Amino acid sequence: MLVRTVSPTVPPKVEYVATDMARELYDHLLDPTDWAERQRPTIARAREAHNPDPRHRS
Repeated sequence: MLVRTVSPTVPPKVEYVATDMARELYDHLLDPTDWAERQRPTIARAREAHNPDPRHRS
């Protein structure tokens, strides 16, 4: 998913470039991450309602 290129210099130079497949995967991973961020307050309220003891909050 990455292309690694090493240049024969001193010190060696290494570059990594994401492939098209990696960029597509990244785009798809953003969807559930964005959803989770939007739902964070609702999730926090549900956790608090389920276990109001502050020692068990994460």
